[in-house]
Formats: sequence, C-alpha cells, structure tokens
Amino acid sequence: MSSEVEKLKASVEEQHACTATWVNSLPVTAKASGKLVWDGTVHIFALEGHAECERCYAWWNNEFGPIDERQVQSQLKSEGIGSAAVAVTAALGY
Repeated sequence: MSSEVEKLKASVEEQHACTATWVNSLPVTAKASGKLVWDGTVHIFALEGHAECERCYAWWNNEFGPIDERQVQSQLKSEGIGSAAVAVTAALGY
C-alpha cells in the first residue's frame, strides 16, 4: 500500500472512529449536467467497528497537488451512496 493510501486510511479511521482496511482503488470521472466535474482515483475501504457502515469511499480533493495542500474527502457507503462515482458526485453537491 502506498504512503498516500496509508494517509487516506488514517484519515478515514480518524473521521469515522473505526478500523479501515484498503480494498480497492478505482478511476472515477464524475459528471453533472453532462460536464466533467471531477476526475481522479477513489479508494474503497472496508470498515470494522463502525456502527452503521461496512464500506467507505475516500479520495483527495486535489489528487495531483502538493500533499500538504490536499484534503481527504470521504463518503460512507449507504443506500443512496452505492458506488465510488456517486460518492464523489454527492460530496460535490450534485
């Protein structure tokens, strides 16, 4: 696991107060009204010890920027958030 994924994992664990295990990484393009609004990699983590969810989607808000300028975005998998692309689109407010 890369150091960037390790940092995402640590952030997910801190944000959601549980243990996260990396499962997969997927390329995602998110579109709204036919326009590209985000393009990057979303990492999927299995959650252990979370009261409500078993999966979380996490990504950097600025994947290719300097690491100290990035922020972790995450969405818990739920009935309405069933894929990495939907997680990104929802986080962006579309």
